[in-house]
Amino acid sequence: MHNSTLTIALAVRDHDTRRELDEAVRSMDGLALGTGSEMADILIFEVTRGQEKEFLQTRKGLAEQVSGEIFLVCADPHPKFLIAAMRAGVQEVLPLPLERKEFARALSRFRERSATHAETVATPGQGRVIGILGARPGVGATTLAVNLALELQRQGNAALVDMAVPLGEAPLFLDLEYSYTWGDVAQNLSRLDASYLGGVMPRHASGLSLLASPGEGYLPPEAAQAMRQIIEELRRDFVHTVIDTDALLSPMDLKELDRADEVILVMNLTLPCLAHAQRLADTLRRLESGGANIRIAVNRHLRDSDIMPAEAEEILGRKITWIIPEDSQAVTAAVNQGRPLAESAPKSPATKAIATMARALTGTTIAPARTSGLGSLFRRRNNEIGNLAGAEAL
Repeated sequence: MHNSTLTIALAVRDHDTRRELDEAVRSMDGLALGTGSEMADILIFEVTRGQEKEFLQTRKGLAEQVSGEIFLVCADPHPKFLIAAMRAGVQEVLPLPLERKEFARALSRFRERSATHAETVATPGQGRVIGILGARPGVGATTLAVNLALELQRQGNAALVDMAVPLGEAPLFLDLEYSYTWGDVAQNLSRLDASYLGGVMPRHASGLSLLASPGEGYLPPEAAQAMRQIIEELRRDFVHTVIDTDALLSPMDLKELDRADEVILVMNLTLPCLAHAQRLADTLRRLESGGANIRIAVNRHLRDSDIMPAEAEEILGRKITWIIPEDSQAVTAAVNQGRPLAESAPKSPATKAIATMARALTGTTIAPARTSGLGSLFRRRNNEIGNLAGAEAL
């Protein structure tokens, strides 16, 4: 949005609903119907019974027609569809027949979200980039990256970039569906700005934005160079950007870590892991010479471990900054449910340790978590939907 006037595009089949929306838009100050010559701020899309799956399948194409958000209008949607729509990033669902007061409230909420985003966007070039690097596969680096990003989101706005190829798993940890990956962004650099990223990065209920891994999808030859531009745009648009890199540390991962402000090496206190971490020491020193701050986090720590933190520090020649206690039951449950640790196990020692890490990285106190929803219709049926929260998306 570059001015106070919102451009509204309508994708509504029902004649009466389209006429009502047309009249509502024309009667309200600060609104204008789109002409099709430019991207709209809001696309209002009608979903009829039986066409819910069609919307979810075509959302990727619809997102290319709007620079802001997609509003849905529908009569008596199924609760499972509302959950799937929320996971797909839809913020507002308006019941039919349309009530103008509720339409006005939805527009007001959209303006508030847009204003909040603008206020929390970092000063150009001043957002911090934090790279998470596992000493070897299986140390829990993705668990840490996801939950650390969620903790940082509670301070303002944060992004999580899943750099693991071809096994990016961050969306599973968040139970979040996505249509685009950074591979798609790499092929559309001419469109790269805050509005474009806002359209391709799904948002978790917490507000955390995710840029998913292309997995085994096509990567353009210039992907490594493109990622540099993507990270710098994220630095401008977000206060914190967390990069979950591949433990195998490809040349592209190394380049992105080289541009990070903080690099956190995640390891377990086992002999094989310590051997891998030791081999990374020279690489980490090179990153430090470029300005990155290298820190070590021990994950899944057991008090009766055969290798003590002091022994690991002596071998690595580095201090261990953070120790995250073992709590496999809480962590496994959170991963299987696709929920943040802070939500599923707020009293877990692991949860508290990650919150402490976030505070140390920012020097601030983190406020209690906030929840979000799909607008009045979602709130009205909150109890019913809550009972289906574990159901699979359509």
